[in-house]
Amino acid sequence: MTNQVIHQSPYVGAGLVTFSISILAGPGSGRIVACRRLVTLLGSRSGCKFNLRHPLVAPVHAAIVNNGTELILRDLVSPGGTTLNGLPCEHERLRDGDVFTVGPWELRIRIHATPERRQDADLHPISLDPTPDSIVLEHVQSGRLLQPRREVSVIGRRSGCDIVINDPQVSRCHAVLCRYMDHPVLYDVSASEFVRVGDKPTGFQQLRDQDDLFIGATHFRVRLHQPKSRNGGNGRAHAAARPALLTAQDAPADLIDIRAAEANKRWVVAEHLEQAQRGEG
Repeated sequence: MTNQVIHQSPYVGAGLVTFSISILAGPGSGRIVACRRLVTLLGSRSGCKFNLRHPLVAPVHAAIVNNGTELILRDLVSPGGTTLNGLPCEHERLRDGDVFTVGPWELRIRIHATPERRQDADLHPISLDPTPDSIVLEHVQSGRLLQPRREVSVIGRRSGCDIVINDPQVSRCHAVLCRYMDHPVLYDVSASEFVRVGDKPTGFQQLRDQDDLFIGATHFRVRLHQPKSRNGGNGRAHAAARPALLTAQDAPADLIDIRAAEANKRWVVAEHLEQAQRGEG
C-alpha cells in the first residue's frame, strides 16, 4: 500500500506537557506555532508538521517526541544534521528556551505549564498492561534480539539508524520507536510502504507483547519485559491511569508550510494538503 502523505501522529491527552515553537530566524520568523502532537516532524516533505522547503533540509529531518512528561529532540539521521544550542544534536531532552536549528531555520522551544489533569473517563482510561521495563525486537528470520538503547530510536535503511534494515522496500528513515506515558509506540514516517502490526497496515500503533511487526520484508516480534510487582506478581495490580491519545479530525489544518524560496516569506497553513496530493515536495 502506497502512502502519499506522512501519517499524522495523534494529539497527546489533556493535562500533559505542551509546547510551542518560535521561529527566530529564517522564513516565517516571528511566528509562534503550538505543537500538540505526540510526534512533531520537521522536514521538506509534505505532511511534516513543519514543512521546511530548503535544499539543506531532509525530507524527514528531525522529530520532537512528547512522551507525556518531557520533550526529546531526535535528528532523523539527516545529512545536514540538527544543532541544539549551537552543538550537534542526535538525541537530547529539551528544556524551556532551548534553541535548535534545521537548515536555515533557528527555532526556540517554549514549554508551557502543565494544566491540572481532567478526570474524564474517556481521556484517562485504565490500562491493564503494566509498564514494561524494556523493549526488545526479535528478528524472526534469524532469531537475533535487538534492544534499542535510546528513548527515541530510528528504524530505517540509512547507516546511522538505531536499527538498520538493508531492504529496498524500507525508507532511509522509515519509523520511530518511542514511548508515550512509558508505553511503547511505533510511528511510521515513511512515504512508501506502511508498517504492519500483524495484518494491519498502520501509521501509528501502541505495541504489545508478542505483536508481529513487519517493516518492508523484515519480520520482528515484540518482546516486552514486564516488571515484577512487590508481592511477586506480574505487575498487573499496579496498572495506573494514563491519558488517552486523541485523534484530530482537522489534521490537515495542523500542518505548516514554509518555503525558503518565497521572496515575501509568506506563512501558509496547508489546510487541505493539496500540494501533497499533487506530489510536490
